[in-house]
Amino acid sequence: MRRLNGLIAALKALKKKLVKRNISIVGLHGCFFNLALLKSRSPGNLQLLKQQTQITLKLGWENEELYLLNLILLDAVDIYQGKGTAEHSAHLLKTNKLAYERLFHALLLYWVGETEMMTGNPKNNVFLADLAGFCLQAQSAGYGWYAAVSSSLLQRLKYQNEACLQITQQYLQSPFKEIIDLLPQVSAWQRALDAFNAIDSRTFSRCPSGITDDLVVKFD
Repeated sequence: MRRLNGLIAALKALKKKLVKRNISIVGLHGCFFNLALLKSRSPGNLQLLKQQTQITLKLGWENEELYLLNLILLDAVDIYQGKGTAEHSAHLLKTNKLAYERLFHALLLYWVGETEMMTGNPKNNVFLADLAGFCLQAQSAGYGWYAAVSSSLLQRLKYQNEACLQITQQYLQSPFKEIIDLLPQVSAWQRALDAFNAIDSRTFSRCPSGITDDLVVKFD
């Protein structure tokens, strides 16, 4: 949390120094920064996440998968804040053939407690079936981290695929499995409680300054 607060403070300082209204961290750095904001579950940080994502989306389809990840992330935040549902989302549970997007997509739904939409709704059967297919392709192509994470996630979701279960056993000791618990899973009642507590919360808190990593930023 200290590092996250330091990065937030650094963005504020850069914004003030450059007299720019909008500054966003882009690319994979931006994705992990946004996940850290989501993990904090702070109303102010969630608002910052939305601002960061909206700025990044203005870049358009320069990277199709990152663009889709940001759209999905915004919908997931709305679900967490009680402002939307997975069933009526504009982007969640819509199918495509992008392996990284599908894994991140499934992880987000798992983290915000929407597993029932993936496992209990027959019309979404293809969603996990495609993830299982990507898992097998990753294993064949030597992408062990993807195979480890996707097979373990499918196991937690109780998805029945014998080949994927065998892959799970192969990666029992893989550190990549920890990605699944990168964010704690939030139940529906916890989401409701957090949304209630956020009603009178301040939007931003003061943070210590300091930043150590070289990041790519987008000015708008």
